[in-house]
Amino acid sequence: MNKELLQLFDIKDDDVEFFTVDNKELNYEINIIFKPSRKYCPNCGSIHFINKGNKKRSLVSAPINDKPVKMITYVKRYKCLDCDFSFSDINPIAYDAWSFTRTAIISILNKLKPYNTTYASIARMYGVSSTRIMDIFDTFVRIKKHTLPRVLLIDKFHFFRSTKYKYPSILMNF
Repeated sequence: MNKELLQLFDIKDDDVEFFTVDNKELNYEINIIFKPSRKYCPNCGSIHFINKGNKKRSLVSAPINDKPVKMITYVKRYKCLDCDFSFSDINPIAYDAWSFTRTAIISILNKLKPYNTTYASIARMYGVSSTRIMDIFDTFVRIKKHTLPRVLLIDKFHFFRSTKYKYPSILMNF
């Protein structure tokens, strides 16, 4: 298995059972089957559970050579014999509710740091919609909200010259 390629995506070699890379025309497709990691039922704590196959999940990862990367991950599904609870292994490279890898989220946030970067340009890089990039920004970035001053002066005046805006405004705080 290519350990350097796994390290590129921040994946530990001990977690992976099977790994392939397909170079498609529009993107790279990486298939990963993770090794089982659950030792007990998260509902009742029992160690008596059976394997119910694999759970397939498609994730967006950081682009390579200006081509989007689609990761298809497989984690084990289980059913507890004591409480009939169904559960899955933990996906080590993604958050539960997100269809992006952790490295992709960090990469997206780093690309959003320059002021001249647009959501649409990053969305094209990753092969997703700009709304998904906005959701990542809104969830993971906490901007401190500034409060208005206690006294705020708003003044409007008229320009006599021929300008585009005849009534500019001034906002001043005291």
